[in-house]
Amino acid sequence: MSTRAKIDAHVHIVPAHLLGKTDRRFNVTIEPHGIKRFADGSVYQFMPDDLPGSCYPVDSLIRSMDGMGIEKAVIMQSPCFSLNEEVSQAVQKYPGRLRGSMIIEPYGEKCLKDIEDCHGRGLTVMKFEMSTGLGYTHPNMFPDLRFDSLLFERIWAKAEELGITVTIDPSTIGSKGYQVERLDRMIQKFPDLRWVVCHLGFPFRGMRNNAEKYLRWKNMTALADHKNVWFDISALPVLFSQECYPFASAMEILGEFIEAHGADKPVWGSDIPGALCYGTYVQLADAFEGCPLFTGEQKDRIFHQNAHQAYF
Repeated sequence: MSTRAKIDAHVHIVPAHLLGKTDRRFNVTIEPHGIKRFADGSVYQFMPDDLPGSCYPVDSLIRSMDGMGIEKAVIMQSPCFSLNEEVSQAVQKYPGRLRGSMIIEPYGEKCLKDIEDCHGRGLTVMKFEMSTGLGYTHPNMFPDLRFDSLLFERIWAKAEELGITVTIDPSTIGSKGYQVERLDRMIQKFPDLRWVVCHLGFPFRGMRNNAEKYLRWKNMTALADHKNVWFDISALPVLFSQECYPFASAMEILGEFIEAHGADKPVWGSDIPGALCYGTYVQLADAFEGCPLFTGEQKDRIFHQNAHQAYF
């Protein structure tokens, strides 16, 4: 095991009490063996089927971190089964080791007070998962959400005031959440607000063969040229899972990003426990750490320094 200091900047928890619960807004039920079942009967394997108790509470996360020598982690969440209270309790239980994201309902003035309340309970990250399936642009949520609306300008101003990091999972290229130009305007308008875009902007195997989507990805990742923007590289092994470990094409895409925007922009995250369906925790780290495309100094930035600047 490497002695390189690591921050896992994208992890999740799944408390035991969620088992059997249904999120009525998304019509999704959590079932045993890591399954989410939709109203039409279709299922999604959102984490491995053999986790004890079909859950992944914060104590399990800490044990995983200890086994890997992970110094700190950032707990993310989504509006589907939002867990503000549980994440707040996790951060308070392990102060110094964990940062936690909040989920807000961006509707009216109340959300500004909600941001203050969540921040007061120790949540220092604001997460927006933008997918139509399980995120903010779902038909039952906020399908017309615009990051440059008047309300969101007030949200960004509040986050900047409180020192909150904004993390955005834009969903796939071309989706409603892939709001490159709107994000660009807000990033420039709030230069003291820290922004992190998830999953390296959702590249995919063979992306270079699709000129339109490749250009759109290049436009999104160009946001990294702003001093206050980082890109997390969590779930790259998932996005390139057809190849299996060590996910060579994913590493090539990351190499392209670093060549264009520098090694001080990518932030490593594992996306466990979901990503454990595609590799072990060791593999999810070693795919990057063992890759000869990156220097030791670049890896130090990817695994620690960049995340510390973005989140800590």
